[in-house]
Formats: sequence, structure tokens, C-alpha cells
Amino acid sequence: MDKKRDELKQLYPSGSDFVNNYVVPDSLLNELFAFAEKDSGFLKDITVPKEDTSVKEITIIRLDDKEYRTTKARDLKRSSAILAISLKATLARNLYDTNTFWQVNNELNLPLKKAREIIQNDRYFDILFAQQPSQKSKKKLSEKERKEQERWRYVEQ
Repeated sequence: MDKKRDELKQLYPSGSDFVNNYVVPDSLLNELFAFAEKDSGFLKDITVPKEDTSVKEITIIRLDDKEYRTTKARDLKRSSAILAISLKATLARNLYDTNTFWQVNNELNLPLKKAREIIQNDRYFDILFAQQPSQKSKKKLSEKERKEQERWRYVEQ
């Protein structure tokens, strides 16, 4: 990190430049994975027992004359995007500030993303935050209006 600090600050002078333009290179992720593979404690945590025949994609990692049966290929597919965002967020905090860290890290926060989407969409916002009329003054909705209102009340991801 310190070796690249000046270079990164020159390429991305502000936190927003970094947030909007920096992409974690595959080489950095590969270095992280290679480092993790040298940690026997980590390998023990991700080892699949020989008796487990339900796992189809097994990768054998050899370290210190031991073999570890892992689901590396499957795990990398699942977690590389999350790791990239976490790594970018950590770099953002070290290069800039905590605010920049959260701008990057919140890409993983699905409820926050959905809340932003609703707030930025007038239709969703109006339906969710429309004043509820009192029982006495409730207008009878047509079937079509009722279905439309219900449809937008519970917006799916």
C-alpha cells in the first residue's frame, strides 16, 4: 500500500475520483488469495472432509506436506466481488478518510441501496409515505387502484 500511495493519489486526487474510477486489479486479488493459501489455519477452516461427497468442485491445496481439500473455485466465484469491494474500501480509508471508506463499502449494503432507490423514485416514495387517511375518511379504492397500490407497497429486490 505505501509503495503505491503516491501513485494512487496522483491517479485519483480526490476520494470521489477513487470511488468512481478505481477498480481492484485481479493481480491484487490473486496476491490476497495466494497469501491466504499459505495460512494453514485458514486452510483448515475451508477444508472439506474426505467423507463429504456432496461437494463436486474440489481443489487440492498442498502446504507443508499436507493436502487440503477445498472448494476454492466455487468460493472464489462467490466471494471475489465482495472481496474486491472490501479491499477497495480499505484502500479508500487508508488513502482518504472514513467517509470514502463508507462510500465504497455501502455498495455491499443492499437495504441501503434499496432505500436510496425508493427515495429517488417519486412513485415509490409517494406510495410508501403517503398519509394514511383515517378509518372514517378512507376513500373506497377501485380494484385496479388497490392492486396497483399493493404492487408498489412491497417492492421486491
